[in-house]
Amino acid sequence: MFSFSFNGIKKSYIFCDEEKRRNSIFAPVTREILSIPGMPGGYLENTTTNIRVIEQPIFFSSLNNSHKYRLEEDLAAWLLKDKPVPLIFDDDPNRVYFAVVDGSINFEQMLNVSEGVITFICPDPYKYGHEVFSFLDPAEPAIIVNEGTAPTKPIFTFTAIQPTTFIDIIKDDDYMSIGEPVSVEDNSFNPKTRRLYDEMTTTNGWGTSFFQPDGGVKSGTMVIVGDDKEEFGATNYGTGTAWHGPLIQKTFEPCEDYYVRVRFNIRTNNSKQRARNEMYLLGADGSLIGKITAVIRDTTMKTTIEIRLQNGVKAHYPINRINAFKGFFGHVAITKEGTKFKFEIAVEKTKPTGDGFIIMSKETHYYEDLNGDYQLPLVGVAAHVSTWANAPLPHRARIRSVIVDKINKEEGGVPQIIQPGDIVVIDFKEEVILINDEPRTDLKDFGGNYFSLPPGESFLVLNPPDAFNAQVEWRDCYL
Repeated sequence: MFSFSFNGIKKSYIFCDEEKRRNSIFAPVTREILSIPGMPGGYLENTTTNIRVIEQPIFFSSLNNSHKYRLEEDLAAWLLKDKPVPLIFDDDPNRVYFAVVDGSINFEQMLNVSEGVITFICPDPYKYGHEVFSFLDPAEPAIIVNEGTAPTKPIFTFTAIQPTTFIDIIKDDDYMSIGEPVSVEDNSFNPKTRRLYDEMTTTNGWGTSFFQPDGGVKSGTMVIVGDDKEEFGATNYGTGTAWHGPLIQKTFEPCEDYYVRVRFNIRTNNSKQRARNEMYLLGADGSLIGKITAVIRDTTMKTTIEIRLQNGVKAHYPINRINAFKGFFGHVAITKEGTKFKFEIAVEKTKPTGDGFIIMSKETHYYEDLNGDYQLPLVGVAAHVSTWANAPLPHRARIRSVIVDKINKEEGGVPQIIQPGDIVVIDFKEEVILINDEPRTDLKDFGGNYFSLPPGESFLVLNPPDAFNAQVEWRDCYL
């Protein structure tokens, strides 16, 4: 029988009356007419495209009242979302709406059958085809075909094969550009050199640490955990009377100035659980020169983010704050350039497509090391996950990834924005630019636009033609 999927999920007990569904055949519009005294009719001054409203009658069967109440609870958990998600009806499987539920559902029951109406609203009033992917040859002009009846926003992904200072996407009547081309009078330089990019899919290359973690002991074993097996965590935290868990480290060539970004996934689902994730920063003699911590240490289940700078017994905590969320899925970053430090805390969520992340909120803090106390070079990092004493094992105490870049002294000229292997995403729908999942909207050219692809053919030129491989994705859009 007829039904629908919402957020990629279909409930087998829900059935629909497709003949009674109310849905406009196109995105509804409102016309503004300017009336002129003494003139018949008026001028069409403006047209507004409004939200789309879809009213879908549904019904389901239950064995008894208790069964009915459980199904209603399951229905509420399925339908109540904070942001629009894909909605696909069985009778039109090649079209996708992005909808949320509005209002409530009041069921009328006859015998064991409950009937009601779900009201979906679509802030984006258009409907879409399924995702279309196309690989582009930067050496040749590309033809992109939007087979829909309305403009659509593309997403471009570039994989660098050599350094470049800019990327251009040029349409016949518009363009997007990031970075800056190099003129014949200028040189380019690499502002960063990658020292480490570990996505935590293997512990190979990580070795035993020769120090004990703060306030505890190293014990247990670091393993790869998570649904996709791409996070550091532990199933065996060992034993201890305070914090205890595995601790491993990796070293690299020294960095006097550096950028370090650590992604965490920490959460408890029981107020008795305790969890701590840490990334220690190591100096040349094996000493600690700092650390980044995400820790849940009390019954509130909230996460404290800490950053410590260290030189022997001297230490400074420029960041020590409680995250308002119960748990922390996001990244913490340190940038050191001479005596100037910048710290970032960003809350993230996984993109609906599953590839990459969206930053939900970010805060930035600054500190200047005026006395030169924290200027030791960085030569390694150590990853630590732990729990407290005999507390129940934490629901999640994981490290998702770590990046370390050496920041080079500016040599003059135009900075290169990508190096071989870097991934650049320019998302015209979300209006965001990401390099290795880091927001870099600051690179956008002032005159560049997040343009749309109109119905029919669009001709695109990519520059520079030899610096990257390219892919574009979009959904055909319909009124």
